[in-house]
Amino acid sequence: MSDTLNILKGIKPLFKRGETFYYANRNTKQAEKCTIVDWVCQYPMAYIAKNEASGETFKCYHDFGCFASEQEAYDDAQIETDRIIY
Repeated sequence: MSDTLNILKGIKPLFKRGETFYYANRNTKQAEKCTIVDWVCQYPMAYIAKNEASGETFKCYHDFGCFASEQEAYDDAQIETDRIIY
């Protein structure tokens, strides 16, 4: 169990609470501006985020569709395959 806790302690969030980022929404094919509301310390790191346009709150994952750059998020949103999060 201590090995798992050490791994989780080593995970650094990509974004800080209150920081904005762009989510690559593959359903709408758009980059959506969002704000980090909270973190969920797990593997992979999860974020509770709020979509700025719709006000929807949702969960997304570190390195799975979350980008600092709007262009990178837009490019990722164009990909047709599903994200597989283990």
